[in-house]
Amino acid sequence: MEWVTLYFRERFKVHSGYLNEYKVLHMEKVLVSIIIPVYNAEKFLPRCLASIVHQTYENIEIIIVNDGSTDGSLRICEEHQIIDERISIISQKNAGVSASRNMGIECALGEYLLFVDSDDYVDSLYVEKMVDAITSMGDKPDLIVSGRQIYYENEDRFVNDLPRVLYTGNIINDFEGLFSFLHAPWGKMFKAEIIKKNEIQFPVGYSYAEDQIFNYEYLRYSNTYNLVREPLYTYRINGDSLTNRRSNHDFIGFVKKLDIEWDYLKEKGIKNYRTLFLRQVLVGICLFSSLPGDENNYKLAKQRLVSLRARIIGISIPKRYFPLGQLVQLLLLKARLYYPLYVYFRNKEIR
Repeated sequence: MEWVTLYFRERFKVHSGYLNEYKVLHMEKVLVSIIIPVYNAEKFLPRCLASIVHQTYENIEIIIVNDGSTDGSLRICEEHQIIDERISIISQKNAGVSASRNMGIECALGEYLLFVDSDDYVDSLYVEKMVDAITSMGDKPDLIVSGRQIYYENEDRFVNDLPRVLYTGNIINDFEGLFSFLHAPWGKMFKAEIIKKNEIQFPVGYSYAEDQIFNYEYLRYSNTYNLVREPLYTYRINGDSLTNRRSNHDFIGFVKKLDIEWDYLKEKGIKNYRTLFLRQVLVGICLFSSLPGDENNYKLAKQRLVSLRARIIGISIPKRYFPLGQLVQLLLLKARLYYPLYVYFRNKEIR
């Protein structure tokens, strides 16, 4: 906690004392900690915070980690804190979203943790429905997964995305159907005991895939889950998404994620794990065969593709599971034919 100012340390102690008293008065209810990392988010933050303080489920603590914002974000947070004593604010020097989430985890008192990005927002029933999914099972599950609503800001368009899985309650049994919902920390409720007992943290220093690395570490110690099949979390996609700003440094995080992903899928014996993994390699081919700014630098592109190829050596390609275009990409990669991949995705960048 070296970055936390003394002022906010003391303020958080006072807040924690209030919450401990609140827990005694509401012992029958699950306390949920909502962790919100904030960095220069004044444009979207008011809607985000309003959606959280107006939750129908009231036994929550709201931990805002102000990551050295230089705009009006801190002022907005303090204005909300005045009207809702469940809010605590921790300020630190800018250290990145992973460090901010780790700080929130360290300070959280709740039995379950929720992560919300400061440019997103949630339905007023979000926490209530997630808690209902806990209490509806005999034993409290390790993970709750919610449906989501994707907002494409540039197109002003919403798309609902709901889990489509034959539910058994066992993560390994249902993994293939859950796969696309397990990559981000938002839209999920995590058991704090698992995170703290196993010292699971978001990796600091990565600009991409830190969410997925955290989730896979958490899944190693998790067995049971429940679903909320409603789009209660709204995730905003804007023009500054990874597709537009990805870099060579992002690739470092991506391959780290691939290695952890492969170890987990193989270790747990996930059904069709080779196919699931190869689909992630295809994401890497699409994102990193050519990057903005290196259109005339085949050497760098080749290095990235060689790194991807090293991760599929010895993996047979189940051809029936891939459309022709994707199959060709995988076969070119396996055959060390990197230049066609580079040219194809470079031309897509130019267009």
